[in-house]
Amino acid sequence: MDESQLIARVRAGDSAAERALYDAHVDRVYRLAFRLAGDDALAQDFTQETFIRAFDRLRHAEPDLKARLKQAIDDLPEGYRTVFLMHDVEGYTHEEIGVALGVETGTSKAQLSRARAKLRVALSDFAGEWVQ
Repeated sequence: MDESQLIARVRAGDSAAERALYDAHVDRVYRLAFRLAGDDALAQDFTQETFIRAFDRLRHAEPDLKARLKQAIDDLPEGYRTVFLMHDVEGYTHEEIGVALGVETGTSKAQLSRARAKLRVALSDFAGEWVQ
């Protein structure tokens, strides 16, 4: 079953689909939370809260949010979009991105920061507390 089918099942209240999505993404979410928090217990709390909120939002999501997110990503300048997709979607490190794109690590970090800022602005009416 692909991810879009799992999401549809989560929206219908299927707890097994929630577990499958959780299992597919928990490691990446935890690693990010640990990098931000620097503490295992805090990272576990952040990870748990992230999934609770994500599943709640999936059940109550606006139907056109996916289209808005895609458009917001498409509207990013090419360099920002490439770095955002490589880092946040595909999971590449800034060092790997630098090598692949022939840019400095700092350039990759700056472009990711700017991409996220632009996405926060573009999606602020949809995402509320998540982008403040």
